[in-house]
Amino acid sequence: MNALTILNLALAFLAVILFLNLVMPLETITGNLIYDLDSSVPRCYFKNIGDINEIPLLNCCIEIQKQMACEKLDAQNGIKCYNSWSSERYYLVNNKVINYCEKEGYDVKKE
Repeated sequence: MNALTILNLALAFLAVILFLNLVMPLETITGNLIYDLDSSVPRCYFKNIGDINEIPLLNCCIEIQKQMACEKLDAQNGIKCYNSWSSERYYLVNNKVINYCEKEGYDVKKE
């Protein structure tokens, strides 16, 4: 094989990859992969001055998108989504919820 044949094969391969990216973006594939590999159960809670209520997943995505930021607390407490860090009203979620919401196109503001 000469250099021109190798170059043509490389360009053809690149064209196929770019076409596949156009049809099915890589971001979609990796986002779904991260969500699918996480075997935990999605958990979303709203904490309101001592009371904790579980929130349905779809409602949770809508609500945490409205929050100012989502910040990882620690391994046991998960992620806190809030409008004010000192407020006693906030959402507690796990990584599965964040990945699901991002996969569905919600804008989650992670720090």
